[in-house]
Amino acid sequence: MGYNYHDLLENIQEGVYFTDLDRRITFWNKAAEKITGYKAKNVIGVRCRDNILQHVDDTGLGLCQSLCPLAATMRDGKGREMEAYLHHKKGHRVPVRIRATPLAQRDR
Repeated sequence: MGYNYHDLLENIQEGVYFTDLDRRITFWNKAAEKITGYKAKNVIGVRCRDNILQHVDDTGLGLCQSLCPLAATMRDGKGREMEAYLHHKKGHRVPVRIRATPLAQRDR
């Protein structure tokens, strides 16, 4: 079939990004580019905890520094899902559903 997971993730309609354990962005798909206005080349290697997307909840409370669902998932291994807003490159807020899913490396 010739498809691999990277091709599938790159071409789905949902924004997807991966981070390492330091929350440094390692993958950013085309849908994430469209949703945020940030090209992959501008965010790969950036730590999401440096607040590039400025995630906030519905009350305007910033999530990236202390209430980050990704950091919580990394701590306890439990997936999380929540409604939030991110800061688009052009300055406006975009409503998003955040899903943090733990992935563990497997031995092949």
